[in-house]
Amino acid sequence: MFRMAIVLIVGLLASRVTAAEMPMKIRKQIDEYFIGDWDFSMKSQDATVQGSFTASWAPGNHCVVVKQEGSGPQGKVNTTGILAWQPDTKMIVHVGFSSNGDYFRIVYDTFEANKWSGKVTGLVNGNRPDDSNANVEWSPKRFVYQDGVFKYEASRNRRAWEASLTNVVGEWKMLVDYQQGQEYDYLLRIQKAGDKLEGVVVSPRSGEHKVKSLEWDEKKNSLSLQLNRNYDGTDVELSFNAQLTEEGFSGDISIEGFGQLEDAWKAKRKDP
Repeated sequence: MFRMAIVLIVGLLASRVTAAEMPMKIRKQIDEYFIGDWDFSMKSQDATVQGSFTASWAPGNHCVVVKQEGSGPQGKVNTTGILAWQPDTKMIVHVGFSSNGDYFRIVYDTFEANKWSGKVTGLVNGNRPDDSNANVEWSPKRFVYQDGVFKYEASRNRRAWEASLTNVVGEWKMLVDYQQGQEYDYLLRIQKAGDKLEGVVVSPRSGEHKVKSLEWDEKKNSLSLQLNRNYDGTDVELSFNAQLTEEGFSGDISIEGFGQLEDAWKAKRKDP
């Protein structure tokens, strides 16, 4: 009997913990589409507010804290917000309060792959979007929020990314282990092209190969690049993922049709 009671208590506690946790799917969307530094423009019929904000997980990762600074017809306004999962209703609630007395409360109850929908109430710039439909459409570098009164557009703040490029732009001596008993040497050239990075992998055996895509995440110190190669008439896509440390890059390779090779490549800066 005692054992059964313990089992029941543990089961109840586990169910409570599970119910209170934010679903992993939504947490991943927040990580990919919201956490970070942003520049924004908020427009209504009679006013435009522009500025920047930072969204970051609170200690314990139970909610997101949003700190925003903006300028508009009322001068400079600071806004602090909280975005959190409401377990009893299974909704996301986003509330914010501004230094000029404005406030808002958005409740999202519908979650799609790149879109959330719900309702908003509040007082912003003298407007009351009470019980108006609210929608936000996500993408990794930009999102758009819209209700019956406001349109809020945000794009990734690139200043931190730009400042970090000295860590990655340049020439790198690569060693790749395809786990066939030997390592192959290459030269990796990375350069900035507008608001993105481009790369070329130079093989002493087969010449230059332009990188299909190249992404640098300055917050995670991680590099990912995709490269298309042709081996004996067969086109193959290779994905290189690595972390940057004081020693250089090191990471894994995923080969289309063959799976992942762990700890398969590394790169150090080429001597000047």
